Amino acid sequence: MVSYDILDFSVISPLGEGKTTHIEALETARIASQYAIGRDEVDLLRDLWEPLKHHVAGVPSHRIGVVVSNSKYQFRSQSFSHESSQLLASWIGPNAIPYNITAACATGLVSVMTGVQWLRRGWVDVVIAGSLETSKVPLVEAAFSQMGVLSKQGVCRPFTEDRDGFVIGEGGALFVLTRANERGTPLAQIEKGTMMADPTDLLSVDPSGNSIASLIRQTIGTSRIDYINAHGTGTRLNDAAELAAFEQVFQADKPLISSTKAQTGHLLGATGSVELALCVLMLSEQVAVPVLPDTSASLMQGMAAFQNIPASLNRILTLNYGFGGHLAALMIATP
Repeated sequence: MVSYDILDFSVISPLGEGKTTHIEALETARIASQYAIGRDEVDLLRDLWEPLKHHVAGVPSHRIGVVVSNSKYQFRSQSFSHESSQLLASWIGPNAIPYNITAACATGLVSVMTGVQWLRRGWVDVVIAGSLETSKVPLVEAAFSQMGVLSKQGVCRPFTEDRDGFVIGEGGALFVLTRANERGTPLAQIEKGTMMADPTDLLSVDPSGNSIASLIRQTIGTSRIDYINAHGTGTRLNDAAELAAFEQVFQADKPLISSTKAQTGHLLGATGSVELALCVLMLSEQVAVPVLPDTSASLMQGMAAFQNIPASLNRILTLNYGFGGHLAALMIATP
C-alpha cells in the first residue's frame, strides 16, 4: 500500500493551542469551556504557520504546495475563502502554489487529500495542507440557527438520546505532507482517502446510512480499524444515519468510536483538519476518547465493543460530511 507522511502539524482549537494542550485534553477527556478563540483568520494563520515554517527551509518555493482552505467568506478579516492559501504562499516564497478547497464541513479532509494528490502526481515535494475558520459571528450563527441544527442546550452531545444539535467552534490545523520516507520520521502515515457525493438532500445524508457505509468500505478495504473519529455532530438525523452505517460495515471486530466534537464543538470548514490533528495525537500518544459527555444515554448502548479501548491504536479512520452532499474519509496509520 502506497502511503504519504504527516511529517508535522500545528493545531489551535477551543481546547487551546499546540500539541501539548491537546494531548492533555484527550487524556483527561476535557471539554472546551468556550468555543471562540479570540483572533481573526490572518492572526490564526500566522500562529499556525510559525511552528512549521522550518520544514520548508531549503525547498524551492515552486516545489511547495499550499492547500489551506476556508469553506466560506471570512467575516472577521473580511477576506474571501481563497485568501488564506494565497497569503501563506506569499510568506513561503514567490512561486509557492496556493489552492483553496470549498467542501463545506468536509473542507479540511478534502484539502489534505488534495495535497496527497499533488505529491502523488509529482507536482511538488512538500505540501502545507489544512483548513481554518472563525465562524462564531452573528450572521453565521443566525443562519445555522434558522436551519435548526444548533443545540439549545449549548453543548454538543454526539450519539446521545437527548442530543439536539451542535455548537459552533473556531480554530484550524495545518499539516506538513511529504511522500513516504523522503524528509524524516513522520508522526503518522496517510494510507487512503476517499471523497464521495451523497445526492439525497442539500442539508442531510441518506438516513439509511448507505452512502456513509460505501464511503467507509471504499476507504478501509480489508484493513482493520482500531478507532473511528466519527463526524458525530450531535444532530438528530446525522448521528442516526452514521450509526446505521457503522452497523452495516462493522458486523464483527468493531472499532472504538467517538466524536471529538463533544470536546471542541463543530468547527465547520476547519473541523476536518482539527479532528485529523487529534487523531494523529491519538496514534502517537496511544490515547482514545470515549463517547462524551454522557455515555449512559448513548445510542450506542448495546454495542459494547465500541466502548472498549483496544490495547493499541495502529490505524484510525476519520470521517466528515458537509452540506451539499460532500463526504470524506481518511485512514491514517502508525509509521
